[in-house]
Amino acid sequence: MTDDIDLDAFQRSGPFPGDPNGDYPTLHDWQPLRSGSAIRLSGNVRNHPNLPDGEIITSPLRDIACDRSWCRTFNTLYLLGQQAAAKAVPDVEPLPLLLRLLLAEDWVSAAKIARDGTIPHRSLLDLQANSDFTEIWTNADAMSVLEGQRRAAAILDRIADGAMPYAVVNAWHALAANTSSPFTCVSTVAAGAAAYDRWYATRPKDETAQHLRRNLNGWRGLADDNRRPPSNLEPDQFKLARTLGEKTIREENGQNEDAVDGQATTLRKSAPAPEVRKPEPPRAQPGLVVIRGLGGNTLTVIGREVRNEFRKIIGATMPLVETPVLATARQTLVREFPHCDAAIDAILGDLKGRTIKWRPTLLVGSPGAGKSRLANRIPQVLGLPEPQRFDAAGSSDNAFGGTPRRWSSGEPSIPLEAVRRSGIANACVILEEAEKCGTSRVSGRFSDSVLPFLETTTSRVYPDPYIEAPCDLSQLNYLATANNELDLPAPLRDRFRLLRIPEPGPEHLSALSDTLLKEIAADRGISPAWATPLDGDEMEIATRLWPGGSIRRLRSVLEIIFSRRDERALTH
Repeated sequence: MTDDIDLDAFQRSGPFPGDPNGDYPTLHDWQPLRSGSAIRLSGNVRNHPNLPDGEIITSPLRDIACDRSWCRTFNTLYLLGQQAAAKAVPDVEPLPLLLRLLLAEDWVSAAKIARDGTIPHRSLLDLQANSDFTEIWTNADAMSVLEGQRRAAAILDRIADGAMPYAVVNAWHALAANTSSPFTCVSTVAAGAAAYDRWYATRPKDETAQHLRRNLNGWRGLADDNRRPPSNLEPDQFKLARTLGEKTIREENGQNEDAVDGQATTLRKSAPAPEVRKPEPPRAQPGLVVIRGLGGNTLTVIGREVRNEFRKIIGATMPLVETPVLATARQTLVREFPHCDAAIDAILGDLKGRTIKWRPTLLVGSPGAGKSRLANRIPQVLGLPEPQRFDAAGSSDNAFGGTPRRWSSGEPSIPLEAVRRSGIANACVILEEAEKCGTSRVSGRFSDSVLPFLETTTSRVYPDPYIEAPCDLSQLNYLATANNELDLPAPLRDRFRLLRIPEPGPEHLSALSDTLLKEIAADRGISPAWATPLDGDEMEIATRLWPGGSIRRLRSVLEIIFSRRDERALTH
């Protein structure tokens, strides 16, 4: 909604502040939007000196003409065209972006859905990604599917490691998937199954849910080598997934197999069609029933509240996110954390199974070494949902393990809440500053309450006091941070694998600065395209002010450099 945004506070009377004969970008169909404490404009830009024509979100607004003929942001002076009419708020919440893509009949339809979902975040695309995005936007109907997949893969490569929302990244994963490369389809299967379970767990007979199950079945076929059809099939992943899903359903219903094979081979490029081999039974999507049923009295007011709160996962099989291509994940992590390669290799080395599961790990290092940044980045790169964070430094009781629902302040355990929020059974829990937890036993201790979750035998049947029934929390992943492991109680320390995070040195400046500059730009609401690497003079200043050590200090130095860039930009 933009109706409550008052632009009068930014009004400026007087003549146009620029050159009357100058050539300035024009913003059409614009509307104000709120971004934290700042106000920005979104709209369709033409004639921008640095960006292609199309949808953008500007930097924060500085002032605007009384007659709305021009505006000035912190970076650019714009001429203003027609203001967009206020859009009606839909009565029904739309399907998640990825589920809308999975319902598309072909790649072109899916590309248009992804385009519309990306436009609000287009300012996060750099110049190269913007170029590919514009090409897909304007020529999706004309380009070949393979060309579209190539451009989608290029966009994905440039947004996967940045500030782009997970939903948008997952959409471009699906657009970039190649029917001849099973591993490119794995991410879409995992993310699509998780989104489906969150959206339709209680409505499996919904017509849309049935279409999604059919298409997801086809995507599982594309992602599984054991079920892969011959490679000369239709390259459009959305068409082929739909066809394979329909074929699976017909086979399950006992329809004539010769007719089914005849329909499936209509997508083949070559003729005559080779003999179609009966596919092997589909490999089940990995999952786990976390809560089989509620305990205690479910007829009380609180009992009904608990049942309603967890209704989507009680008795349901929660999906397990599968292990992605580890070489790609390692390349991304080592590029961003060049001083942490040993710790990264140790954690990725645990991922030998089909699904993501590593040993409970304690990252130990000096303040500012990058422990928390690494802990938060690992699950993101591996394709897990947003991790559940718990600040142990602020914990002086045993609330981590949950509190009984007979109390008005009853809450589930943090790991169970992580499962509920993420919609998967192998979510990630991050324990920040684990050694700084309270030590009093008056209300219980954090260090005692976390112990049952760190061993498989006890976490598999954890008696959550809020659910009042055993829960299987054995597949969750734990990362903890600490400055000194000796400050941890011995029983807790013994349950963690300890990995030391060294301080980065000056040899890591170039790699770290590239990552940090993009983070600074994202925090300020500026496109990562402005976060160019340090030039020669900037590198010399950064080297002089940061000889190594705390990444927080390096970020402070880079923020000053970044601000100087803004100051220079405002003078030009």
